[in-house]
Amino acid sequence: MRKKLQLLFILFLGININGQGGIDAISALNKITPTSPNSTNFEKYGMNPVNLSAGVVSPSIPLISIPVGNNNFSVNLNYSTQGIKVDEFASIVGIGWSVNLGSITRNIRDLADEQGGTLKELPPLTGDNLFNVGNSLYQDLTLDSEYDVFNVNVDGLSTKFMLENDAQLNFTVKKLIKDDIKVEFVGIAADISNGNLNTPVLLVTSPNGTKYYFGGNGGVETSFTRPLNVGGIPPTMYTTAWMVSRIEYVNQKSIDFYYTQNQIIYNDGISQSSTIKFAVPDNTNSGLPQLLGANTSVTYNKNRMCVPDRIVSDGTTVKFNKSIFSNYISNYPNITSIELQYNKPVVHLGIK
Repeated sequence: MRKKLQLLFILFLGININGQGGIDAISALNKITPTSPNSTNFEKYGMNPVNLSAGVVSPSIPLISIPVGNNNFSVNLNYSTQGIKVDEFASIVGIGWSVNLGSITRNIRDLADEQGGTLKELPPLTGDNLFNVGNSLYQDLTLDSEYDVFNVNVDGLSTKFMLENDAQLNFTVKKLIKDDIKVEFVGIAADISNGNLNTPVLLVTSPNGTKYYFGGNGGVETSFTRPLNVGGIPPTMYTTAWMVSRIEYVNQKSIDFYYTQNQIIYNDGISQSSTIKFAVPDNTNSGLPQLLGANTSVTYNKNRMCVPDRIVSDGTTVKFNKSIFSNYISNYPNITSIELQYNKPVVHLGIK
């Protein structure tokens, strides 16, 4: 035990902390880039199993059933019973509710997977290298400390996965849940980082062979977040969600989904942090902890969110009519009604 404590003490001494810069660098780690307020509601419904003992149920109101050959695709109004959090924003159909035609959302953890390399194996801790290892990890903030997490939710299917990549940014899907749902990356690395609006990037295949394509037809959302009133070059906007753009059934019938784009800017949450400094005791320092001043910040978010525009299948078109919420986030859309047409007179469904 004594040898282990001595080794830990040596390791702590081997890391160079560079004053306030070190605090800023450490605070940059474990940062999560959120999805848009609308897509955040998608993750609340369908990803958490029904648990009656905990009061978690998943009520759903069917709005439209679209015939696709011998198949049907349902558009539902879903509600989450997990409660409303402080500073939670509404979706395009109201707070707690969602209309999710099908989505893959990404929680960007630390750096985006396509931006930075992953952590490498450390060299042996010998000699001068004992100090250099800690210092190099502190200085190289281009390394991504965590993989991003992807959540699939479409047509009653849900799963999670991450994308592993090599030095050439060749992505390989690694499932985080054991199931019979197949997920494939069918795009290129640039399609993830630049928010390609025209080409599907991810393909999900159900156990019965139905194929769901995500991305394309405008169904891509990008986001960035940073503290409010911070100067310098704005951060890069990264893709945080892909919407279903096409479904191909095993009988060769298909259905296509189209989206429009709305850019929104909003602030959320006030966070406060403080640091306790422990100095090494010496002739001038008692070694007692020192409480540094507290830092208070507001988070600034920018999203390019996508909104359902229409669904097209053989002989059937569904149109989503939209307006802008009043006294809310600027340019934040809401769905007001849905029009259903079977190559016949239009059926008008209002959402209040």
